[in-house]
Amino acid sequence: MKARWVLLISFAINAALVLAIGWTRKPVAQPLPEERTVQEVVVTQQVTAVKADPVAVPQLSVLPFHWSQLVSDDLKLYRDRLREIGCPGRTVRQIILREIHDRFEPRRNAVLAGVQAQFWDLALQGGDAIEHACEKPLESLQMEQQKLIEEVLGAEEPEPAEAAAELSRANRRYDWLPEDKRKRMAAFDRKLNDAVQAMFQEARRANPDGKPTPEARKVMKALEAEMTAARKELLTPAEYEDYELRNSRAGDWASGLAGFEATEDEWRSVGRLIKQHDDAVREVNRQFSGESFEKKALTEAVQKLNTELASARKEALGPERAAEVERASSGDYYQLRAVLQRYDMDTQLAARAYEIQQTAMKHANELRQDQNLPPEIREATLEAIRQETERTLAETLGNKAFATYQKHDRGWFKRLGNSGEAK
Repeated sequence: MKARWVLLISFAINAALVLAIGWTRKPVAQPLPEERTVQEVVVTQQVTAVKADPVAVPQLSVLPFHWSQLVSDDLKLYRDRLREIGCPGRTVRQIILREIHDRFEPRRNAVLAGVQAQFWDLALQGGDAIEHACEKPLESLQMEQQKLIEEVLGAEEPEPAEAAAELSRANRRYDWLPEDKRKRMAAFDRKLNDAVQAMFQEARRANPDGKPTPEARKVMKALEAEMTAARKELLTPAEYEDYELRNSRAGDWASGLAGFEATEDEWRSVGRLIKQHDDAVREVNRQFSGESFEKKALTEAVQKLNTELASARKEALGPERAAEVERASSGDYYQLRAVLQRYDMDTQLAARAYEIQQTAMKHANELRQDQNLPPEIREATLEAIRQETERTLAETLGNKAFATYQKHDRGWFKRLGNSGEAK
């Protein structure tokens, strides 16, 4: 799943850059002399002898309209000029939004281009390296853009089409519920989202740092409790349990596993186990908080819960599928799949390469633990294992893919040949 996410990120970055180029190619309006204004017209009178009516008839001639007569770097002035000529409010908003978007687009593209330039290096680092590389600058730009929109245009009521799109998203999110409950759940979401947006809009207006006040957060917490009670009243106990699972960390347990696709039964059973584990960990921390206790006791209690979770997960999945989950959780396995995808190779080779790596590390650790071996023999044998592992992996992956993987191996090749403990 994570590998597919990486490819989608790459596609999105390239698509954004292409769209940005297209938007920037817009015609440039030619300026008129400064003395001309939007309302200016030149009236010429031509007296024509008309036998039926001797009264002169004035003929009006209006200068051609140019968009440059409205456009201004001052967005508020630009807005006011549009309103003065009778431009509909919705159209005014769309024009100004497009102008603001165009002003911020080069800065967004610069951030995305920087990520694109080092995309594969970030992808091979694993985790959220790509997201972290652009998350903060893009979030900062978005906040700056939204603040400008509110200053120029103020808040906007959702259009009927937007409301319909929001309902469609809610229907997809709650497609496991009956239709009437989907609509009610969507209404709860909308009420919470509107309250959150209003809270942060007020915070941006009132505070330099844009952070909500403690009082505002207290009000939001009360609203969240109210919505939780409403959901519990609407849903059956089984439906509410499903809702909590789907919206918790526990429900997301399989999304980050490289190459592992959980069945619905697997997702549900393991998700419940993880949620129970998380609740138990929170309870342990609550019991120890604010009291005089040994840190070791808390650590041991949490470790015990972790061991119980691992055992319960293995029992729920079975030994073979549990082993696949363990492999898919490995950063080394993720990197192997990322390298193979980079070169459009069969990702099933990653399982074979990972097995080679794990076997080599197991033998190396056994050698380190054998205290009967003379140091020189141990070091020579470890070096031989390292060389043989490199040779076998190069044959399995191909020289080009292996060279890329070795570049991003997180140092395990080096540790493999050392007499110190490998991790």
